Amino acid sequence: MSISSTSSILIHKVNIASLAISSYLAQFGVNVLLIDEDTQLINEEEELIFDDYAISFLNTIGINITPKAKLVDIFKQAKEILLKNMCTINWGTTVVKNEGLENIKLRDLHNNIVYHQTDKFIDAKELEINKNTSITIKNIALLAWKLEGVLNGYISRSIFINHNIEERLLREHYQKKPPLKIFKNIFEKKDIRFNLKESKISLHLSQQRNIEAGDLLPNLSVFDERLKQETNFYNWCKFGEIHLIILGSISQQNLFNVAKWVKSNFPLRLFYLPDSEKNDHIFSFFKIIEGEKKLIVVRPDRYIGLILDHLDLEVLDNYLSNFLQLQTKGKPINQKLIGSNIIENYP
Repeated sequence: MSISSTSSILIHKVNIASLAISSYLAQFGVNVLLIDEDTQLINEEEELIFDDYAISFLNTIGINITPKAKLVDIFKQAKEILLKNMCTINWGTTVVKNEGLENIKLRDLHNNIVYHQTDKFIDAKELEINKNTSITIKNIALLAWKLEGVLNGYISRSIFINHNIEERLLREHYQKKPPLKIFKNIFEKKDIRFNLKESKISLHLSQQRNIEAGDLLPNLSVFDERLKQETNFYNWCKFGEIHLIILGSISQQNLFNVAKWVKSNFPLRLFYLPDSEKNDHIFSFFKIIEGEKKLIVVRPDRYIGLILDHLDLEVLDNYLSNFLQLQTKGKPINQKLIGSNIIENYP
């Protein structure tokens, strides 16, 4: 297969990281070119182990796996996704010289030289962390939505600076040595799960600290007012989408005005939970008393970006425009990113 002269992103090396991120990007219309100097998949019978987060992420992008899966099975599914979206894998292709994105020199399987132009180059080996599949997929989940937003033109490229910080936090968290036995009881009382509280795009504006911006969204059960049935936060907050959850009752007119403003300016899916007995446990969890309100922005990787104790569109606007660096105000927004309903769960 001949090598295309252009791409939106050129990814070097076929591994679990590149298969996951290329599958994600391809489904958002990004022109992906995946290359590898080998002529076929290496270690295809390797059995990989995945945690719940990684399984959920991969399943969402169309790669269906169990806690243990072979690399070759993942490759077959990813290949189908790429082909369906007109993206290719070129085997036996090496990077001869990388002189910048507009002049990458490649050598193909037949020793032909091709000059390639792309918007982004990634060496997939650098995306792997500690040779741990689950941690690597978490890194992909943190990066993929930023890449997609930049390459599709609605997120500023400076978001990559924030990703470098988040990747460093991820690597440092899983490189920590386990505590000495003498301190075991102290550490067991603390929540030492990975979080993004130190990320520059986590903004906590709440007096409550039982859950903070930078924490992973808990998968609480929730009563859906539109469907009139029980569901959960993870069924609402899919990977690849930004979500705004409004907790606390507001007037119908105010709700409509907020929803209209949000949907007109940002690629968000909006959920509204008024005070109700069926969702009492959610208000208790977030420590919201009667009459209070809370705004929660959930990032496309299911980590909480913003927690705000009141309904303030100016603060929300500032967060979305200057923290998440969304560049969509006054521009047409892809319907796929915002959904067809002005409020997803409310009649």
